[in-house]
Amino acid sequence: MVYCSIKLHKIGFKEGQLTSAAGYPLTFTSKSTTSRMTGLTISLSTTFTAASWAMPSETGLGCSGNALSKSIPNPVLSRNLSSSTITLRYTAPGGWAEFIDLDLRWTSPDGSLKEEHAGKKFNNEFIKASHQANIEPCPGLYLEQWMKDAGFKDVKGEKFVWPVGTWPKDKDLKERGAWNYLQIMEGLEAFTFALFTKQLGYSKAEVEVICAKIRSEMKDPKLHIMFYLHVAYGQKPAVADTATS
Repeated sequence: MVYCSIKLHKIGFKEGQLTSAAGYPLTFTSKSTTSRMTGLTISLSTTFTAASWAMPSETGLGCSGNALSKSIPNPVLSRNLSSSTITLRYTAPGGWAEFIDLDLRWTSPDGSLKEEHAGKKFNNEFIKASHQANIEPCPGLYLEQWMKDAGFKDVKGEKFVWPVGTWPKDKDLKERGAWNYLQIMEGLEAFTFALFTKQLGYSKAEVEVICAKIRSEMKDPKLHIMFYLHVAYGQKPAVADTATS
C-alpha cells in the first residue's frame, strides 16, 4: 500500500517499529529497487499492521483497504458498499479506515493523448468490457460516497495523479510514473485477454496486435498519459454516537 507509506512519512513516522493505540505492533519499512525498463532506482515503501482485522473489538487502529472495492461479487453497487460495510463492522468504535482505488480512465494534462491513439482506443474498450462484465473500472470515484453510505463519519477524499512514464518534472511523480509504466508495459496481456476475448469478441491475435501497438506508442516521450488514484478515509462512530443514531 504505497500511499499509506507516503502518508505516514508526511505526518512524521520513521522507519521501524511503531505501536497502535491498542498496543499491537505496526511495522513500517522502506526498500529500494531498480526498474529494468527505465534504469531508475526507486524507493518502495510498505506498511504492515497486526490484528487490525482479527481483533476488531480491541484495536482502535482501524484498517486500510487497497482495491478492496473489487473483491466482492456483483452487482457493482452492493459489492462496493459491502466492502465498506464489512470494514465498518471490523473497525473498533472511534477507529479509522482508509480505502484506496483507481479511476482507470486514461487522460493527459496537455492533450497529448488523443482519441486516435492506440492507448486511448484500448482504454475505451477496457472500460466498456469491464462494464459488460459488471466490474467497475473506476471505483475510486465512488469511495467517499460508499463509506458515507456504510455509516462512516467525517469522510474525506483526495485524489492523486498517477502518471504512466517518467515524463513528469516532479521527482516523486517521475518515480511513481516509472513504476506505473513498468507494470502496464509488462502486464498488458494480463489486463486484456480475458475481458477483450470474452466480453468484446476479440481474437487472441487481435489482442496481441493491440498490445504491441500500445507498447510501441508508449515509448514516445511526448505522450503524457496519466490517470488518478483516489483515497477516502473516515471514522467509525464511537459507541455513544452509534447508540444515539
